[in-house]
Amino acid sequence: MLVATSASVKVSLTATVAWATIILTPVTNVGQVMKINLSNFTTALIFNPSSPILRLMHPVQERLLELSKDYDVVNMRLSVIAKLANVSHLQIVKHHRDQLIKKGLLKPNAKFTSPIQAKTRTSMVNSRLLSIPVKGVVNAGPATFLADDQTTGQLHISSSLLRTTAPANQLYALKVKGRSMNQAAVGGFQTVDDGDYVIVDRREFEPRNGDYVISLLDNAANIKKFIFDKLNQQIVLISESTDDYPPIVIHPEDSINYMVGGKVVQVVKKPRFA
Repeated sequence: MLVATSASVKVSLTATVAWATIILTPVTNVGQVMKINLSNFTTALIFNPSSPILRLMHPVQERLLELSKDYDVVNMRLSVIAKLANVSHLQIVKHHRDQLIKKGLLKPNAKFTSPIQAKTRTSMVNSRLLSIPVKGVVNAGPATFLADDQTTGQLHISSSLLRTTAPANQLYALKVKGRSMNQAAVGGFQTVDDGDYVIVDRREFEPRNGDYVISLLDNAANIKKFIFDKLNQQIVLISESTDDYPPIVIHPEDSINYMVGGKVVQVVKKPRFA
């Protein structure tokens, strides 16, 4: 617990450790969060002008507040929050989210509503059924299926469900085979599981670190996370999985055997039944 005075805050690090004094800039907003630094110890304080008490903020709550800048944390699924915040237990996420809501520090944010909800509200009236060509199977594991660009069917999807601004005629779909990307976060939250379909933007682009791409290796296709290791001048294709898959490491000039077949922009999940 931190006891506030008019010009400083005395901080008891433990019950037996000496006191430290930190000078704070005056604050007036209820719930204002202030950062302090004690040598190598960094934390956050919550200020309430109706009380002379400043309380330490739990690190998980700090992470949730950071996430709230880009996501609607109040309405987001706990499993997604746990992955983004790197928290192992859903109950811990729920507890700290509830605490932040109770303190008035976390509120629903329509600006960061999930892509499905946001787009549905604005475009449901104009929604139409799109047909996206399915170009076969893509591995989420060792690349064994050939990338022959043959259409094997059509994925019919409502336009209001698409989370990309790419023209529909620049999209294609692939059915996922394997488990090597079941911890991915396409669009920030979508895993890639066996039996799902991925929607791919076929337009030429320069892959950036963190992009999920269709990698064509010796004419076989798989899904990987793209990383350019500038220090070692190498492309690293990473699996994100509950299983242990080694990375694929490629020299940037090995274009004869390696190509990018597009950027994964969305995952269409296979049906889940309770």
